[in-house]
Parts: sequence; structure tokens; C-alpha cells
Amino acid sequence: MLRQTKPALSAVASYLVLILSALLFFWLGEGFYNFLNPLVILLVLVGAVTIAALMPVKNRKLRTLLFLVILSLLFLVNYLGNLSARYAYNDCVNHGEEVRSELAKYHELTKRYPDSLDQLKGFRVPGKRILRPGMLRYESNGEHYGMSFSDNFMMQEASDVSGFTAHK
Repeated sequence: MLRQTKPALSAVASYLVLILSALLFFWLGEGFYNFLNPLVILLVLVGAVTIAALMPVKNRKLRTLLFLVILSLLFLVNYLGNLSARYAYNDCVNHGEEVRSELAKYHELTKRYPDSLDQLKGFRVPGKRILRPGMLRYESNGEHYGMSFSDNFMMQEASDVSGFTAHK
């Protein structure tokens, strides 16, 4: 009975590490850490080796195949996270001025800017990501506001007195 428990625990551990690794690499992708980043490459290799080593497989060829499949899966998950980040960034580019318009309407009604964009009822705030907070950053003191969003190359900023401008 003890012999059956070790492979079962090893399999459970390998699946758990695989799930946690997939979440980590998706999260990294959403932060624009793509599969060309040396940190991501190192972590993917370490994760794939660890997971393949934990799998209760004795056949060397099968273990190598598992390693390659896991390696590909982790790179794919990172790529999907990066796609999520790209979508959020482009959503902010395409709909950022709509946020400014909604903020102007809110200010017209209340004579203040909201403390958070969540106070804009019935309005979809652009830049949502799956595992990370939204990409569009907003700050307000009630009288004025500032917004920004960025990727690895460019920062876009706007305020109550000026539209979005790009900075490198």
C-alpha cells in the first residue's frame, strides 16, 4: 500500500505544480513578460523539469516527451497571458477618450470627479485583465484627475485638462 501512495502523491504534486506554474506564467504574460524574456525562459525550464521529474513515469522517452509537452504548454500559457495584456492595452487605446467623456459627464452632474472609475455606473471601464488588476490607472482628488496606462514601450497619460499623450 505504501508503494501505491508514493506514485499517487507524486502525480498529485506534479499536477499541482503544473497548475500553479500555468497560473504564474499567465500572470507573467499579463505583465508583458513574454516568452522571450530571460526570466520567463529560466522559470519555464525549471518548472518543466520539476513537473516532469515529479511525474510517476519510469520510461525515459515518455518522461522526455512529457517534458517537451509541459514546456510547450507553459510557453503557450505565457503567450495567452501576453495576448490578454495586449487586448487590455489596445482596449485602453481605443476607449480611453470615452472614459474622459464619462468623467466629464460625472463632473457636470456632481461638481466632483469620482474617487474611482467604479463609480461610473453603467460604464465598462477599458483595460480589464484576467489575473492582474485593470491596466487603466486613475487617481483623483475630487477637483482634478489623472489617468495612465502603459506597456513595455510606451506610457499614455491623460488628465481633466488634456487628452491622452504618449511618452516613451
